[in-house]
Amino acid sequence: MHAPAGFDFDRRQAAEYLGLEPKTLAEWAASAKKKIPYAKIGSKTWYRRSDCDALIRRSTVKAA
Repeated sequence: MHAPAGFDFDRRQAAEYLGLEPKTLAEWAASAKKKIPYAKIGSKTWYRRSDCDALIRRSTVKAA
């Protein structure tokens, strides 16, 4: 199955890109504190590369 227009990764691919387990992204999606936007289409969950990159930028700790 190909990603819908505007989306780049399924959950497994997004997790790999971010260095996480797919389970972690699933837990974030289920919690009230979503760490990253996603689209749920049928049984698949999709992520944008730009949202993954934004999460990386927000998580980057800058040296003092």
